[in-house]
Amino acid sequence: MSMKLTIGVARKLGQPRYGSLGASCGVELELELDGSALRGDPAEFHRRVRLAYDACARAVDDELGRLQAGPDKPGGCGDRHDGGPARPRPPATAAQVRALGRLAARRGLDLDAMAAERFGVDGPEELSVAEASRLIDELKRDPAGAAV
Repeated sequence: MSMKLTIGVARKLGQPRYGSLGASCGVELELELDGSALRGDPAEFHRRVRLAYDACARAVDDELGRLQAGPDKPGGCGDRHDGGPARPRPPATAAQVRALGRLAARRGLDLDAMAAERFGVDGPEELSVAEASRLIDELKRDPAGAAV
Protein backbone atom coordinates (compact mmCIF):
# COMPACT_ATOMS: atom_id res chain seq x y z
CA MET A 1 0.00 0.00 0.00
CA SER A 2 1.28 3.43 -0.87
CA MET A 3 0.60 6.28 1.51
CA LYS A 4 0.93 10.00 0.75
CA LEU A 5 2.35 12.04 3.63
CA THR A 6 2.20 15.84 3.48
CA ILE A 7 4.18 17.87 6.00
CA GLY A 8 4.27 21.62 6.29
CA VAL A 9 6.06 23.99 8.65
CA ALA A 10 5.65 27.76 8.70
CA ARG A 11 7.07 30.37 11.07
CA LYS A 12 6.89 34.11 11.24
CA LEU A 13 9.17 36.41 13.24
CA GLY A 14 8.17 39.91 14.29
CA GLN A 15 10.52 42.68 13.26
CA PRO A 16 10.89 46.33 14.30
CA ARG A 17 8.39 48.85 12.92
CA TYR A 18 5.60 46.27 12.65
CA GLY A 19 7.46 44.22 10.07
CA SER A 20 7.86 40.49 9.94
CA LEU A 21 9.89 37.78 8.29
CA GLY A 22 8.31 34.50 7.35
CA ALA A 23 9.36 31.18 5.91
CA SER A 24 7.56 27.98 5.13
CA CYS A 25 8.45 24.54 3.86
CA GLY A 26 6.10 21.95 2.46
CA VAL A 27 7.07 18.38 1.67
CA GLU A 28 4.99 15.64 0.14
CA LEU A 29 6.29 12.08 0.39
CA GLU A 30 4.99 8.80 -0.84
CA LEU A 31 5.66 6.00 1.61
CA GLU A 32 5.50 2.36 0.65
CA LEU A 33 3.88 0.66 3.61
CA ASP A 34 1.53 -2.21 3.81
CA GLY A 35 -1.29 -1.81 6.30
CA SER A 36 0.00 -4.52 8.60
CA ALA A 37 3.44 -2.88 8.83
CA LEU A 38 1.84 0.40 9.88
CA ARG A 39 -0.28 -1.31 12.51
CA GLY A 40 2.55 -3.63 13.57
CA ASP A 41 5.32 -1.02 13.82
CA PRO A 42 3.87 2.44 14.42
CA ALA A 43 7.20 3.54 15.93
CA GLU A 44 8.90 3.17 12.54
CA PHE A 45 6.16 5.22 10.89
CA HIS A 46 6.51 7.92 13.57
CA ARG A 47 10.30 7.90 13.11
CA ARG A 48 9.94 8.49 9.36
CA VAL A 49 7.40 11.26 9.88
CA ARG A 50 9.60 12.92 12.53
CA LEU A 51 12.65 12.85 10.23
CA ALA A 52 10.69 14.52 7.42
CA TYR A 53 9.21 17.09 9.83
CA ASP A 54 12.63 17.88 11.31
CA ALA A 55 14.14 18.38 7.85
CA CYS A 56 11.33 20.79 6.98
CA ALA A 57 11.60 22.65 10.31
CA ARG A 58 15.37 22.98 9.87
CA ALA A 59 14.87 24.43 6.37
CA VAL A 60 12.48 27.03 7.83
CA ASP A 61 14.95 27.91 10.62
CA ASP A 62 17.79 28.21 8.11
CA GLU A 63 15.76 30.46 5.82
CA LEU A 64 14.68 32.73 8.69
CA GLY A 65 18.30 32.98 9.82
CA ARG A 66 19.38 33.85 6.28
CA LEU A 67 16.70 36.52 6.05
CA GLN A 68 17.66 37.95 9.46
CA ALA A 69 21.29 38.25 8.37
CA GLY A 70 20.28 41.16 6.12
CA PRO A 71 21.26 42.02 2.55
CA ASP A 72 24.75 43.32 3.34
CA LYS A 73 25.92 40.29 5.30
CA PRO A 74 27.03 36.88 3.99
CA GLY A 75 23.99 34.67 3.58
CA GLY A 76 21.65 37.66 3.82
CA CYS A 77 18.54 38.20 1.72
CA GLY A 78 20.54 40.20 -0.83
CA ASP A 79 22.51 37.06 -1.79
CA ARG A 80 21.60 34.76 -4.63
CA HIS A 81 20.28 31.27 -3.90
CA ASP A 82 23.23 29.59 -5.60
CA GLY A 83 24.47 27.25 -2.89
CA GLY A 84 27.13 29.70 -1.73
CA PRO A 85 28.72 29.59 1.69
CA ALA A 86 26.55 28.38 4.53
CA ARG A 87 25.01 31.05 6.71
CA PRO A 88 25.94 30.94 10.38
CA ARG A 89 23.06 29.89 12.63
CA PRO A 90 22.82 31.13 16.20
CA PRO A 91 24.26 28.22 18.20
CA ALA A 92 22.49 26.57 21.11
CA THR A 93 23.20 28.35 24.38
CA ALA A 94 25.18 26.69 27.16
CA ALA A 95 21.98 26.61 29.25
CA GLN A 96 20.15 24.78 26.45
CA VAL A 97 22.93 22.21 26.12
CA ARG A 98 22.89 21.63 29.91
CA ALA A 99 19.10 21.27 29.91
CA LEU A 100 19.25 18.78 27.05
CA GLY A 101 21.90 16.79 28.92
CA ARG A 102 19.76 16.64 32.07
CA LEU A 103 16.57 15.70 30.20
CA ALA A 104 18.30 13.00 28.14
CA ALA A 105 20.05 11.57 31.21
CA ARG A 106 16.74 11.30 33.11
CA ARG A 107 15.32 9.25 30.26
CA GLY A 108 18.45 7.19 29.62
CA LEU A 109 18.82 8.58 26.08
CA ASP A 110 22.04 9.01 24.09
CA LEU A 111 21.92 12.75 23.38
CA ASP A 112 24.76 12.68 20.83
CA ALA A 113 23.02 9.92 18.85
CA MET A 114 19.70 11.76 19.04
CA ALA A 115 21.27 15.00 17.79
CA ALA A 116 22.99 13.12 14.95
CA GLU A 117 19.86 11.26 13.86
CA ARG A 118 17.45 14.15 14.19
CA PHE A 119 19.56 17.12 13.04
CA GLY A 120 22.67 15.68 11.36
CA VAL A 121 25.11 17.17 13.89
CA ASP A 122 27.75 15.54 16.09
CA GLY A 123 26.34 16.68 19.41
CA PRO A 124 24.02 19.10 21.18
CA GLU A 125 26.66 21.85 21.09
CA GLU A 126 26.24 21.99 17.30
CA LEU A 127 22.48 22.52 17.41
CA SER A 128 21.00 25.91 16.62
CA VAL A 129 19.04 27.79 19.27
CA ALA A 130 15.80 26.85 17.51
CA GLU A 131 16.73 23.16 17.17
CA ALA A 132 17.77 22.92 20.82
CA SER A 133 14.54 24.60 21.86
CA ARG A 134 12.43 22.15 19.83
CA LEU A 135 14.31 19.18 21.30
CA ILE A 136 13.94 20.50 24.86
CA ASP A 137 10.21 20.98 24.33
CA GLU A 138 9.88 17.47 22.94
CA LEU A 139 11.80 15.86 25.80
CA LYS A 140 9.75 17.78 28.35
CA ARG A 141 6.50 16.81 26.64
CA ASP A 142 7.25 13.13 26.05
CA PRO A 143 8.00 11.40 29.36
CA ALA A 144 9.26 8.29 27.58
CA GLY A 145 11.65 10.39 25.49
CA ALA A 146 10.60 8.60 22.31
CA ALA A 147 10.44 10.56 19.10
CA VAL A 148 6.84 11.03 18.09
